[in-house]
Amino acid sequence: MIIPHNFDVLKPQPSTVLTIQLDHPLLIFNPLETLGAGIDECDTASVRKLFSRHNVTAFRATGLHSFTYRLYTELNVQAWHWNPKGTWSDTAHDEGYFRGNAVPGKFITSSDCYALPRRGDTSDQGDNKSYSRLDDGDNRTFWKSDPYLGTHYTDEPDSAHPQWVIADMARSLPVNAVSIDWMAPYATSFKVQYWTGSSPFDHPNHGTWLDFSRGSFVNMHGGHQLLRVAHTAHNVQFIRFLMTVSSHTSISPSNDPRDRQGYAIAEIGIGTMDANRHFEDAVHHNPSSNQTSFSVSSTDPWHRATDFLPGWDQPGLDLCFGSGLSKGEASLVPVAMLYSTPEDAVAELSYLQARGDRLAGVELGEEPDGQNADPEDYACLYIQWARAIRKRFPNLPIGGPVLSSIDAQATNALDGVTDWLPRFVNYLRLHSALDLLNFVSTEHYPYNSGIVTAATEAKEPATMQRLFDIVRDAKVPKNVPVDITETNMSGGASNTSWLVGARWAADAIGSIFTHDNAGRFYFYEFDPFGLGRAYGDVWASYCPFTTNTASQVQQPTSQYWALRMITHDWLNPAGGNHTSLGTTMGQSPGGGPVQLSSYAVRRPHGTVAVLIVNHDDTMATRLQIVTPPGSRHCEVRVESSATYVWHDAGANSYASPDVPPSRALMAVGKSAVITIPAGSVVTVHFLP
Repeated sequence: MIIPHNFDVLKPQPSTVLTIQLDHPLLIFNPLETLGAGIDECDTASVRKLFSRHNVTAFRATGLHSFTYRLYTELNVQAWHWNPKGTWSDTAHDEGYFRGNAVPGKFITSSDCYALPRRGDTSDQGDNKSYSRLDDGDNRTFWKSDPYLGTHYTDEPDSAHPQWVIADMARSLPVNAVSIDWMAPYATSFKVQYWTGSSPFDHPNHGTWLDFSRGSFVNMHGGHQLLRVAHTAHNVQFIRFLMTVSSHTSISPSNDPRDRQGYAIAEIGIGTMDANRHFEDAVHHNPSSNQTSFSVSSTDPWHRATDFLPGWDQPGLDLCFGSGLSKGEASLVPVAMLYSTPEDAVAELSYLQARGDRLAGVELGEEPDGQNADPEDYACLYIQWARAIRKRFPNLPIGGPVLSSIDAQATNALDGVTDWLPRFVNYLRLHSALDLLNFVSTEHYPYNSGIVTAATEAKEPATMQRLFDIVRDAKVPKNVPVDITETNMSGGASNTSWLVGARWAADAIGSIFTHDNAGRFYFYEFDPFGLGRAYGDVWASYCPFTTNTASQVQQPTSQYWALRMITHDWLNPAGGNHTSLGTTMGQSPGGGPVQLSSYAVRRPHGTVAVLIVNHDDTMATRLQIVTPPGSRHCEVRVESSATYVWHDAGANSYASPDVPPSRALMAVGKSAVITIPAGSVVTVHFLP
């Protein structure tokens, strides 16, 4: 029997009692199917290095199976050519709407990214390498909204999906007039509005959009328009152009209905006009990010071969599936939706099917809330894409909305509601399309500011409970599982490599499986880019390893050891059906709060294992676990400061000690009494 000194199993001291509720099953799941990792964009030069055999072998040792592919092009407002080979809708000019070749050919190591020349956003959630065509100072360029939100494709009036442009003037300025240079199609009916709160993006619940006193326009005819929108100037920062009826005209004769859907604007001016119609434009027109900031409701995915962005890549689908990272398990893939077409989505899935790749499901788009898409617009696109996919792949699970945050808010209220998810679900319900929602997916970054402490990390189970409460309150059908398809302790590296990162991983995975509608959990991320400066000027790795200068895995971090404990000691590494069980925790002997969280499972062959997290960084807790019937021994694993310590030394940060978790095999009677070290992650597996 091996008993490390820090387990302190023999001293007769008062203990907190943990009882496993063997008759309280919560969820049945197979970890080989439900636990995986995220793969994201990388530059062309790094693709092969990141997917080296050395890196893949190291990551596979975490015990995570399967992967989810993250679509960074959506965050960059770019078109994704998942297959560099394909067909343009305007083949004569290599432009228009691109569809990738569905027939496997040359091995795809990396895919391609294309700028969108009809872009309306000044900034984006990605790398901010482009700018808005609404104020680039060039009347030959223009923004155009997504044609798939036009009546030809929605079977609804244009007013059901109003498109908008929002200008952020950076500070309150006097405004009583605007200028608009329309392209085709133009808006025959539109409104010019101003925002009453601080920010419609950051605080959509604390303000409202009001029409300027002369800001409603009908029966308009496009072209150049200089419009007085108020008798007297209003001091405002945010101005919105809300378009409700399209002219359904095109710039030049066209047989493509997409050219006649939506709205197109070359330039917008905002400012003041005097009695002599002299207009002072406060918009800074510049073909760069150094322009007045504009945001738009949607963007036309039309582009040209000349819009190719060299060096910008998503890893090739062939490389991802052929790397061995998934160990043969089915993986979750995306299709581009915000900046693509249904035909391209079907072609991508047809390609993967022809290759024989196993798919766990398909996510439609990525982070529409981050792109400021209205829930109803995303839902409308979702239905179009899902129906096209379902027709070709009737049994493939389809899901979304791939929110960056489950409690996302829309920039505009509908019937007083800004909550994103319930509006998306309600649109599907009203259009008899809830059967197309096979899973709800969301990202989950619970701690996005500052250093994560023991006290804040201890809130993870409650945060996970709130996530599922929001899904329930959105009236998602009870049989629809919730997938967390991108997650880590925070949205930046933060102190993820400290022991608190290991505790978070244990709490997040343990707590998700206490919900009976839990789906899959994908840890972010695989891509081993190495150390980076994060919040609080700490340095850490955003994957479970450090790397060398050649982007090769070098040293495991705390999250690696926690993931391995979860997949090899708490769960059966061979997979199979596991049943999560409830647990109850008695009070501490001293009467104070118990700073432990616990998660129990019945493994496939009937044995029971418990995952325990001690949130107290300074004090150990003596825990008495009531032994499940038939158990005579237990194997205990502990990751603590005795086995792992992170040393923050800037770009040279490292872990020491950095060794496998401590192990003990001990006999048990009616209970097992174990000291849970301060700040530790512990697994206890009961054996016959």
